[in-house]
Amino acid sequence: MASLTIVQGTVKYAAGPARETKNGPRINVVVTLADGEETKLWGDPGDPALTPLKKGQSVQVVKNAKGTGYSLLDTSPGTPAATPALVPAPGYSPRQQPDVFKPWTDDEKRELAAKIDKESDLLRYCLQTARKKFVDSGLIENEASVCSLASVLFLHATEGDE
Repeated sequence: MASLTIVQGTVKYAAGPARETKNGPRINVVVTLADGEETKLWGDPGDPALTPLKKGQSVQVVKNAKGTGYSLLDTSPGTPAATPALVPAPGYSPRQQPDVFKPWTDDEKRELAAKIDKESDLLRYCLQTARKKFVDSGLIENEASVCSLASVLFLHATEGDE
């Protein structure tokens, strides 16, 4: 099972003015990782996670699930939990992503509906299992904890299905 890899880094170049790219106006921050590798973290102009970063500042980044790039780990106060900022991985090409503005074909709709149906059955099973194993045994008492545990079970079960 793959796990999140958190890597220490130092900001080499802070975000400058936005540049026009094929994805619209974007900013980037260059980070030197602990092993000396450099990576760019991309974001929209005014990105609240990237714009305050200063040259020389220590940051934490998370390697993405495919191991092809990094996202900033936002640990700022007021953040409910450390969450990766959404930044494209190095080598990102909009051609690799589906065109979100084109209408879906009937086949795509059927495929998505089948996937949702299958995964909702799995999520229901994860909820039932979490209740049986943790509530019935008295380990936890509240529904929020059941949902959290079920989510973890679901994520572990579906990891790598992409």
